[in-house]
Amino acid sequence: MNPRQNKDGIGESNLLDSILKSILFFLIKRFGFVIRLLKIIIF
Repeated sequence: MNPRQNKDGIGESNLLDSILKSILFFLIKRFGFVIRLLKIIIF
């Protein structure tokens, strides 16, 4: 993490990217669990 990158807004976008990725990862895990439950129920 280079402090000089912050003046370009790169540091902030990286923080936003990590937050979005963690939210997406959480949602994908939840949906994967729901899909597995649906497969068990349907089949």
